[in-house]
Amino acid sequence: GTAAAGDGGVAVAQAAAELAPHLGAATELARALGPWLAAALIVAVAGWFIWQRSRRAA
Repeated sequence: GTAAAGDGGVAVAQAAAELAPHLGAATELARALGPWLAAALIVAVAGWFIWQRSRRAA
């Protein structure tokens, strides 16, 4: 079983090494878009609250 576990570990390490560049790009994209996504989320939530209040007031 130990040999199989070793092979599995090697496979995981290889997969991680192949994915790492893509993960780096995704991380950079998320970092670049993060402030915009946060602002959009805040605007959406605020708009929803205002819409709910205006519906209740009507």
